[in-house]
Amino acid sequence: MRILFNDFGGYAFAAQLARHLAKRGLDVDHCYCNSLSTTPSGNVGTGEDLANYRVCPIQLAEPLQKYSFVKRRKQEIEYGVRVAELMERSRPDLVVSANTPLDALRSIWRAANRVQAKKVFWLQDVIGLAAKRILSKKIPLLGSLIGQYYVNLEQRLLRDSDLVLPISGAFQDYLTAARVPSNRIAVFENWAPIEETPCLPRKNDWSRTNNLDNSLVVLYSGTLSMKHDPAHILAVAKAIEPSGGIVVVRSQGLGADWLTHQKANGEFPNLVIAGYVPYDQLALSLASADVLLALLEPEAANYSVPSKVLTYLCSGRAVLLIAPTKNLAAQKLLVSQGGVVVDSSQSSQLPSIVADLARNPDRIREMGSRAREFAQKEFDINRISTSFLQLLNSIS
Repeated sequence: MRILFNDFGGYAFAAQLARHLAKRGLDVDHCYCNSLSTTPSGNVGTGEDLANYRVCPIQLAEPLQKYSFVKRRKQEIEYGVRVAELMERSRPDLVVSANTPLDALRSIWRAANRVQAKKVFWLQDVIGLAAKRILSKKIPLLGSLIGQYYVNLEQRLLRDSDLVLPISGAFQDYLTAARVPSNRIAVFENWAPIEETPCLPRKNDWSRTNNLDNSLVVLYSGTLSMKHDPAHILAVAKAIEPSGGIVVVRSQGLGADWLTHQKANGEFPNLVIAGYVPYDQLALSLASADVLLALLEPEAANYSVPSKVLTYLCSGRAVLLIAPTKNLAAQKLLVSQGGVVVDSSQSSQLPSIVADLARNPDRIREMGSRAREFAQKEFDINRISTSFLQLLNSIS
């Protein structure tokens, strides 16, 4: 079977799966957007030299303009056109698509129909609902209409798929509203590549370079976008300041810009804003923390699952997640006993919870050990790729 594995963000777990599908005998073309500045790609194209695994980075004419709606839409359409051209050349039997903007996916699905390829929609985020929420706030009337257009487009693409793989059962209501037949739906949860995020010493080259060896460190890693509230990070910084703790934000995005502005006013001396690090330094930067921080706003919990929590679990560090407890990431963290979940509705308790963690380093270390144990048990790529391949074979 020849497949096109399309993951717009080039994420590490998707790249790992694509390589393992090739190891299992599939002929894999793996494409992703190579013009992103706010999403660090995973180990795309690395690993064993496999003749049946080809990496096909899609380069746009310019870097993706994430915060310009008009230009970004044009670029996302450009991405879809270029992937469609790749499909016309490669003639896959099946297309797997994840994390792909809807305007791009429309072109990809049309190309799949032309080459008679089966279509697998790996539903990572409910983009239509997210777009409607964000645009309605930014442009009250017109934004709602544009947002509804994307809801309708997404639901049409879902119905046109041969198989839909939501990463959480919480997406079922949306799929029901989209009138996707239940026999075409199978929940397939995310994971993180545990061998790419080893449990490393707390004191390492990255911690020394950033002067983090002699303080309690809470670290946020990843984009701070519209579905996060950076004010929570300031609350954490205030709570650990009496203990001499430091909050490190290894991030880009609108939230990181807002935090930089707050710090420029002379407050929050224990807040450090750092940029992204290369993927090959991710494990070192995570290991430099005592506690890893993740955020998700209540409205976003209905259409998103923060996968960074899964990477955090691999690192063997305690996790502090501020999110609705109904979210799948929160549920996994609670099951693992690898950290603390603060429900978004109870954020007023955050300072006391953080202060208590700062006073209990043994508890932090125990949670980190449990987090790593959970990841070792749950993130077995051989089992995961076997299950994924079975799903693909069911429609081929």
